Amino acid sequence: TLNPEQFITQMQALITHAKYCSLEHLIFVSTTSVYGEQEGTISEDSEIQPRTPSAKAHCKIEQFLRANMSANSSILRLAGLVDNNRHPVRLLANKKAISGANQAVNLIHKQDVCNAIERLICLGPQSTRLHLSAPQHPTRKNYYQWAAKQLGLVKPEFELELDKTIRGKQIDATHTLATLGLCLQYSSPYQMLSPVDHPNNE
Repeated sequence: TLNPEQFITQMQALITHAKYCSLEHLIFVSTTSVYGEQEGTISEDSEIQPRTPSAKAHCKIEQFLRANMSANSSILRLAGLVDNNRHPVRLLANKKAISGANQAVNLIHKQDVCNAIERLICLGPQSTRLHLSAPQHPTRKNYYQWAAKQLGLVKPEFELELDKTIRGKQIDATHTLATLGLCLQYSSPYQMLSPVDHPNNE
């Protein structure tokens, strides 16, 4: 596994090579973690506030790409990537006293990402900022306890929070979907696991 500095160095080298090869369109798949721990609705134009080493590395790569291939590149920031075989609840199952029970969940299904990349390939380089997340944002406690039950896992236990207000960022991809002319197949995290016997979004 590359550390953040190695990741930056190797991606910058790849971008430089692509530039000198006159590549017509480079799509960099980034992450919505570049927005940090902001509260409320996050649009494509929201300020970036990276906190983690990974988020900071992705910001540096995005900046390098814009400086060197702005006319021949697109940047697509992804929320948490999910399908039946890849799901964050597998890391949380059976854990106790987890913080952030009322944090909003931001997830995107792998198939919707593939569809978005196909659209980007057809449309060509996009100068506008793009990101993807399902528009529904349940709380971590409600969603991950439900997901654990769907997968037959021991449900994670969260710390008690008296204030039930949903907190954290909620990624709004309205502009991206309009730009790409795309409708998501999985508009709710509750649709991202089988069987699709899900409650109303909470």
